Amino acid sequence: MIISQVAKTLGVSRQAVYKKMEKLDLSQHLSDSDKGKQLSEEGINILRESFRESTNSKPIRTLTGIVTQDNQPSVEFFERIIDSQEKQIEFMSRQIEFKDEEIMKLYALIKQTQDLLILKQQEGLNKNKGVLSFWKK
Repeated sequence: MIISQVAKTLGVSRQAVYKKMEKLDLSQHLSDSDKGKQLSEEGINILRESFRESTNSKPIRTLTGIVTQDNQPSVEFFERIIDSQEKQIEFMSRQIEFKDEEIMKLYALIKQTQDLLILKQQEGLNKNKGVLSFWKK
């Protein structure tokens, strides 16, 4: 079986397969084919057992107070989550308020710019009326 199929079968990445093969020195179970590197059935079985052992031997990390004795999430765990989410909501609310203030300032600046533009356009029209009236006489 080629390495990508082995990885898919075992539910791991190709890189994990290659690392484990190197660690276990499974080069004698490896051969080249037109589709890529191929691993013998014996090599696959050795890998399968090795991955099974490594997942069973990993210690499960838990935080104190997170789970009860029957492995159910504790009230303290949910209180921590709620507290964290409330802080996030408060922070985001402050950000929204700040952004709303910035938007209002920008709106005021745009309004001022528009008013100045209208004023300048009117001044230009008034100047042109004087020039046009000169030519009419």
